[in-house]
Amino acid sequence: DPSLSTACVSATDTTTLKPAATSTTSSVWLTLAKDSAAFTVSGTRTVRYGAGSAWVEKSVSGSGRCTSTFFGKDPAAGVAKVCQLLQGTGTLLWRGVSLAGAEFGEGSLPGTYGSNYIYPSADSVTYYKNKGMNLVRLPFRWERLQPTLNQVFDANELSRLTGFVNAVTATGQTVLLDPHNYARYYGNVIGSSAVPNSAYADFWRRLATQFKSNP
Repeated sequence: DPSLSTACVSATDTTTLKPAATSTTSSVWLTLAKDSAAFTVSGTRTVRYGAGSAWVEKSVSGSGRCTSTFFGKDPAAGVAKVCQLLQGTGTLLWRGVSLAGAEFGEGSLPGTYGSNYIYPSADSVTYYKNKGMNLVRLPFRWERLQPTLNQVFDANELSRLTGFVNAVTATGQTVLLDPHNYARYYGNVIGSSAVPNSAYADFWRRLATQFKSNP
């Protein structure tokens, strides 16, 4: 629920309370109850209570209530809180960002590079790398890369796309290529007589062949 700004989480059945921020970096939490609401867990589970980056954890068996009284502390005074249930822990594999620009100008296809659309800069790649990102999604338009179905890619557009991919992978990040067409090609739905599934498969075969050695 996007309206929930804080949370309670169920933990093991102990009385020890601790700030959750340092212990949940690689944890997955499921919102269990809104502020002041009662909740029930199966067995003994870790639950946290709070909002934003301010939490307290408690090991809970059976039922509890999403209140500072139950958790022994108000970790975020003056704001609505929630309770969250710990689902599991582990290493966070992906931290990603979507860099827009190459998909712009859908009303002007193929459009003019630098006017209707543009590829993200190498500086933006470096910026997000320094922010801890390791995955970059690049939305682009199928029509620009392959102006005619089942035919070779446009050399200029492929050069732009390849340049961006190389800039990203050179930093150690992974690229997620996203033909941002909403399942369409020049407005025709994929799977229709105008854009058969075989044409979509041809596009991906060519794209995979191009980048198979540069993930």
